[in-house]
Amino acid sequence: MGEAGLALVEGSQGLGVNPASLGRLKGQGVGLTHGLYVDESSLEDLTYARATSLGGFGVGVRYFSAGKIDELDTAGATVGSFTPSDLALTAGYGRALKYVKVGGAVKYIRSKLVDSANALTVDLGIESNPLLRKKLRLALVGQNLIGSLKYETEKSDLPRMIRAGGTCSVKEQWDAAVDLGFPKDGDTEWSLGTEYRLKMAEPWGVALRTGYNSRRADVSGGEGFALGLGVKRNKMTVDYAYVPFGDIGSTHWISLGWAW
Repeated sequence: MGEAGLALVEGSQGLGVNPASLGRLKGQGVGLTHGLYVDESSLEDLTYARATSLGGFGVGVRYFSAGKIDELDTAGATVGSFTPSDLALTAGYGRALKYVKVGGAVKYIRSKLVDSANALTVDLGIESNPLLRKKLRLALVGQNLIGSLKYETEKSDLPRMIRAGGTCSVKEQWDAAVDLGFPKDGDTEWSLGTEYRLKMAEPWGVALRTGYNSRRADVSGGEGFALGLGVKRNKMTVDYAYVPFGDIGSTHWISLGWAW
């Protein structure tokens, strides 16, 4: 959906997108995502969340590998290789109040180039209860609000972002979403996405998705669209997304979910 869905995301996957969504949890669930980026880079994400009488709790681990990169000496000769990577450990909580749902997440981040750097940061989110006859929901999230990484003597702020979004139920089986992103350093980003759920006999369900992201359009020179497919059987879900980056290449995402 072009990364739109700040007010639509649900289950354990809400931990890294909008921690306030944990306040909508029912039962418990686990999610696993494998992302194939361009060249040799990849991302792995594992989350678990559970509803309690006090609210929804979630934990997750995310690992990104940039793939193997040649290491050069001052003369330009290859002397070895290294693999930059990022690791994030997250714990979050969301609770339903009278008119809104609120949530927060604490993240420990470890980034490795040749040397390593660590940081501790937080995300905060708020989400409205359904509005306009339960057809509209709004959300606001602040990501990476504190903290910075320091490699030896050079300090680098985390990518702080304020995001606002809304989702609308166009019809019973059709949802549309729009998100706006306001990075601390950079231009405003926006994304649009939609999901249509086909009528299927129980216990099956199939969802078709597409979206557009302005940030990817800038990176890939005109491309910004994405396509997705979701298949559900009882409490098991399998999701696939195809995200092109123009001449740079394409990325593929596969997610597995189980709720009970």
